[in-house]
Amino acid sequence: MASTITFKYRSGATTYTRTFATLSIKGLTRPDKVELFPPLRFEMSDGSIRTAFKGFRRVITATLGVLQEDADRAFVLNFLQSNDRWIYFGSVASVYCVLLDPEKFENEWKFDTSLARYYDIQLLETITYTTWPELVEPTADTLLYIGSDWIEVTGDESSPITLTTNAGVLVTDATGNPYPSISLAAYAVELIVRERQGCLCYAGNVTQSGTDVTFQVWHADAGNAYSDGKFYCRITIGLQAK
Repeated sequence: MASTITFKYRSGATTYTRTFATLSIKGLTRPDKVELFPPLRFEMSDGSIRTAFKGFRRVITATLGVLQEDADRAFVLNFLQSNDRWIYFGSVASVYCVLLDPEKFENEWKFDTSLARYYDIQLLETITYTTWPELVEPTADTLLYIGSDWIEVTGDESSPITLTTNAGVLVTDATGNPYPSISLAAYAVELIVRERQGCLCYAGNVTQSGTDVTFQVWHADAGNAYSDGKFYCRITIGLQAK
């Protein structure tokens, strides 16, 4: 696991970035804590109880430990109070997030001293999943296939675009060669999204489509478009044998 996390937030037209060392990051790469959505429970007339969950969101806790620099503590506060924030972690694509508790934040004073202000940042992912996204941790056996060009992302979360390997804009990879046959039974697949300039784009769950894979991509409502007014991203597909 990566030992650092990068926080980003936007204020006006400016994006601010800072990378912090972490003691731990919980909830991002395995189901440590999730929020089920929507939180509906029905009590039926016969006394039975039913639920109607559509998916879940990851609850991510980044433990930064003690921050001794005033500039670091000020950055965390600015990140928390921004309405447009996201994180990077290792090779993972950007994760757009809100605060788990939107009303307050309080650090811990280790040993009851102001010189040891300890930070636990709890974040809630903004998108929902129906299956747990598999993270490919880079190893010597990881295969990466880079998309051939920038992809225009024309839809938001309510109307995403659908992409399939060896078809459309992904008919070849960056080398001009077809994508290999990809079996989700044989490989864990991670979609790494590289955004153009200030565009915020996301990729959804990967599904099998014959010998190829299919997934959806969309842009954030709050993200900045490229200079031509459009949103662009480049997709890298990571494969790791199970």
